[in-house]
Order: sequence, then structure tokens, then C-alpha cells
Amino acid sequence: MEQLTNTIEAILFASGKGVAVADIAEKLEVTEREVRAALVELEQKYGDDSGIVLLQFNKKAQLGSNPKYKDSVSA
Repeated sequence: MEQLTNTIEAILFASGKGVAVADIAEKLEVTEREVRAALVELEQKYGDDSGIVLLQFNKKAQLGSNPKYKDSVSA
């Protein structure tokens, strides 16, 4: 599972935009359920204090900057 999680993390980082869970599953030849389980691991990895967060919306996933640090980032 760790390799799948790391691969998904790399895909999301390289994309820079939302990637459909179905597309990830198809590309990696795994089930959407396995992708969602890996996304849970990424959510845990990027906790509240991390500079990066995992965003999930409209059956897509994306890495983004943590809004907690928006003032520092925009300065």
C-alpha cells in the first residue's frame, strides 16, 4: 500500500490540479477503493500543521497549500 500511496502522491504533485479518482485507478490498474484508501493515508500524512493539504472534491484529489499559512505565503 505504501508504494501505491507514494505513487498517487507523485501524480497529484506533478499534476498541480485535481485528478479524478477514476483516472488514477485506471492508470495504476487498481480499484477506486484502493485509491481512496491511499488518499486517507495521504490525509493523515499531511496533518493540520503541514504546509500541504490533500483536497478532495467532485471525485477528484489535489495537493494544495495549507490555508493556515496563507498570510505567510502571500507576504
